[in-house]
Amino acid sequence: EQGGEDRGGLYARTLALIARAPAGHFPVPFARVIALDRGDGEAYGYPHSIFLSAGFYFGWIPALVLLAGLLTLVARMLGDLLRRPGLVAELALIGFGAQFVFMQCSGDFSDYLVALAFAAVWLGSAAKHPATR
Repeated sequence: EQGGEDRGGLYARTLALIARAPAGHFPVPFARVIALDRGDGEAYGYPHSIFLSAGFYFGWIPALVLLAGLLTLVARMLGDLLRRPGLVAELALIGFGAQFVFMQCSGDFSDYLVALAFAAVWLGSAAKHPATR
């Protein structure tokens, strides 16, 4: 990648591809469809956003369901943090938030798995120590 302009162009191109195939492109690889060049002769391997990845492969509806689910998870985590759950849940929330921001920049699937691990720790901690209302 050459910088922010390439990333913005990649996002715009991915959105255009999603609009052309609203049910998704699965199982065709992203690199084969996008045909953007990084300057070193290799095409982009993924759209660098979990939401654009879901939209590209599976269409708008799964991408919106994923977005709604993650926003609900973040809202619940923030609500629990405001009610002062245990330290483990707070650290898991901070880790998830940081990883969530980072994965939007990288877009690599393994980054999503790390964020899900933080979310699992938070959910496990929240189940052991439910917030009082």
